[in-house]
Amino acid sequence: MKRQIILTLPLLFGIANLWAQLPYSETEIFTTNLPKASLKEDPLPNSSFLVAGYYTLELEAENGEANFSETKFNPIFLWQKGQKIFFQSEVEFELRGSENGIEQEINLEYAVMNLLLGNNAVLYSGKFIAPIGTFTERYHPDWINRAATKPIGLGKPVNGLKLLQPGGEIGIGIKGAVFVGNGKVNYNMFISNGAVLDSLNGMLRYDNLLDNNTNKAIGGRIGLMPIPGSTLELGLSGYTAKVGSEKGNYEDATVRLLALDINYVKAISGFGKIDIKGQYQTLGVNTTNYENNLVIDNSSKVWYAQCAYQLPSISDKVRWLSNIEVVSRYTQLDVPASAPWGEDLSQLTLGINYWIRWNAAFKVAIDFFKSDADAETGATGVFTMGF
Repeated sequence: MKRQIILTLPLLFGIANLWAQLPYSETEIFTTNLPKASLKEDPLPNSSFLVAGYYTLELEAENGEANFSETKFNPIFLWQKGQKIFFQSEVEFELRGSENGIEQEINLEYAVMNLLLGNNAVLYSGKFIAPIGTFTERYHPDWINRAATKPIGLGKPVNGLKLLQPGGEIGIGIKGAVFVGNGKVNYNMFISNGAVLDSLNGMLRYDNLLDNNTNKAIGGRIGLMPIPGSTLELGLSGYTAKVGSEKGNYEDATVRLLALDINYVKAISGFGKIDIKGQYQTLGVNTTNYENNLVIDNSSKVWYAQCAYQLPSISDKVRWLSNIEVVSRYTQLDVPASAPWGEDLSQLTLGINYWIRWNAAFKVAIDFFKSDADAETGATGVFTMGF
């Protein structure tokens, strides 16, 4: 039995990413309902293939207008060949409305080949989502994210502000987990092309396929799950790279990123489910002088704290109450003073979700944005489903 479980590890590892946010009680129910003898009776085939993914329809209301502004379809392909090779890929088909008409995009979110090295290590290569903190790597899919919107600095750009961390990276890495006493430590380390510095304004571009120097970025995350059942996880992430062009005026420009994150999910019988998440990160570039006589202390930081509470079902007659979840989140983004790409911005998000089933929901949220010069309010509705 032990050998059979090891053989199915790569496929299960990929599928686990799709329900990383399920409370422990639900994942336990799912796995214990599997036929006990299925692994023994059905030997692992030479090749296994599975299609998963998610779908989203978004409604935005602001400035007196309401529009179905965006729809996305993200198929995820999982393929296992033999006992040790596993491939996973996500493609995003996105359709948006804009002042210029309809915008369509097709993006390769990630495409990763994995090689199982042993019980505690997987070697991977390709385009992958950088494990800096947890939101971008684990929680960005709309059906996994508890709120209808994403935190500024970590989600899609708001008011021209870009992301403060890498999304997709090209390179190689190694990840896995080891048990330590009653707890568990997981790790994910990688080497990639790294970011590129824009010498005009000091911003970083992460969406590069070709590096601008011979240096490579080094990054990763270590997570600690001290409580049995993995209901609590604490993480530490780092990322560093030279970002200036080789033999250019900024060849010594270096970026350093540090992130801390927390995730706690607990279902309590008769009292509902609580889901707490948070992330704090700093980003700094050692170069302060840029072209066009721009001088800035190029350091930024962003943090968010989020709490979601899913109501309990009082009786069999009102079981629908347990489908309701309320969410609150606060995000603070600080950028360099006099930075040409924006200013400090805060975001307060209040939302409510109705879960049709564990992987499909209607979500509504109101975002209150506030900067030194202005304040804005926006409402977002989302229907999303994972499959």
